[in-house]
Amino acid sequence: MYILSKTTELALENIKLPRHLAIIMDGNGRFAQKRMLPRSYGHRQGTINLTNVCRIVDAIGINYLTVYAFSSENWRRPAAEVNELFSLVATYFNKYIDELMQMQVKLNFIGNLTQLPEDLQKIIHSAVTGTAENKRLQLTIALNYGGRGEIAEAAAATALLLQKRNDLSHLSLTEVEKIFEANLQTAKLNLPDPDLIIRTAGEMRLSNFLLWQAAYAEFYACDCLWPEFGEKELLAALLAYNQRTRKFGALK
Repeated sequence: MYILSKTTELALENIKLPRHLAIIMDGNGRFAQKRMLPRSYGHRQGTINLTNVCRIVDAIGINYLTVYAFSSENWRRPAAEVNELFSLVATYFNKYIDELMQMQVKLNFIGNLTQLPEDLQKIIHSAVTGTAENKRLQLTIALNYGGRGEIAEAAAATALLLQKRNDLSHLSLTEVEKIFEANLQTAKLNLPDPDLIIRTAGEMRLSNFLLWQAAYAEFYACDCLWPEFGEKELLAALLAYNQRTRKFGALK
């Protein structure tokens, strides 16, 4: 069980937590390069840190955590690095699945999993089914995921549904939007839209992550590299989040 620092405990008494936190885990390669080590070392440390951040998020009391692990554009990286990343995902579940079960973490995945190696698909399926009844933190891993691809997929599914209806001229844009949203991968998992998206390593872009769902998310970037991101950095993000005024297009 993770024990929060007194500083964090005191801060949590006076702040509102995001229901759904999303993180773009960036900086693994730079973490390794700073130490003049192979990029694979940074990816390993980043994988280890994911479990640590899950412990912190769970202790804080956030309900949903979604992390960007591998984008549909990451296939452009050298094949050796891609294979290393997939191997790390498999190792992660083999090593930490028992602890995730003890923490009552429910695992979800978004992305095109059918393009992944078959042995990895089996490991993912086992992890998802094995944690399906867990009731605490819902951890969603975006693996081989792209926001544009998800939108295109939802649009195609929506078009097929609307094609069968005879009352299209009477449908409002709001109704069409609801049908579209229901076809997003996150909606099929009953995930709410993210309230706060954190990107580590100082970058200031979404990189094709949750493009539709991020419409009204608060964005926070920090210079900290992902393997070094911990309780102090998360608390800073939560405090910054509480300084934002969330009006969703209306007046306060």
